[in-house]
Amino acid sequence: MSLNSVASHDPFYAVRDEVSAKIEYIKVRLERFQDLLNNTNTAQNRDFQDLRKGLTKEVKGADAQLRDLRRTVEYVENNRDSFAHIDNAELSERKTFLSDSKQVLLRASDALDGQQTKEKMAQDDRSEMAKYRSKGDLGARTEVERDNTEHILDHQSRVRMQLARQDEDLEELGTHVERVGETATVINEELRSQNRLLTALDDDMDEATESMNFVMGRLGKLLKTKSKCQIWTILLLSFILIILVLMLIYV
Repeated sequence: MSLNSVASHDPFYAVRDEVSAKIEYIKVRLERFQDLLNNTNTAQNRDFQDLRKGLTKEVKGADAQLRDLRRTVEYVENNRDSFAHIDNAELSERKTFLSDSKQVLLRASDALDGQQTKEKMAQDDRSEMAKYRSKGDLGARTEVERDNTEHILDHQSRVRMQLARQDEDLEELGTHVERVGETATVINEELRSQNRLLTALDDDMDEATESMNFVMGRLGKLLKTKSKCQIWTILLLSFILIILVLMLIYV
């Protein structure tokens, strides 16, 4: 097989193209995310919330694929003789792709869950809570009461953000559990297939053993002996005799 043919079947390229497409999608959607973050009330805007959740999932998925690609690059780097079609320039290019892609995902993660985003979301959440105030400050009359009210609103805002984050984590955990379940199903099916092959092999061995015992029995009757050792010795000597005859004929 030629080096070009080997390279064309390298799975790195297919995964790289898929990751590149995801990263371009993330870049485009991040622009929309930043626009909604800066120009809307994030506590009210459902599009912002759905977009943030979807982008977070996309970033984590792309990051998982990058980790897989990084492992393949490390394997190639540690076994250079086994991958002659990947020269040093190609290996360096792959490392550069991984590094650049990782930086994009890090910036995306910071935009989605960084301090600036959290502060804006908390501010919008406080503004939303303020709408429910009675007489401007939930009935607070003194400065101390207003400070306490503000503290309560901030605490409620943080609690809601933590609950939202927990929901995202639970959703991600559910996705991982589904993947583990799918992997377990594939492994189980593979084990069943291997078990069927082993069973078939065992049956073939039993048939071969029965056939051999039958042949040995008939040969024993022919040679008037029941000693398997003698029978095998005779067979071996017969085989050697055939080899010697062939050597005399053709040499």
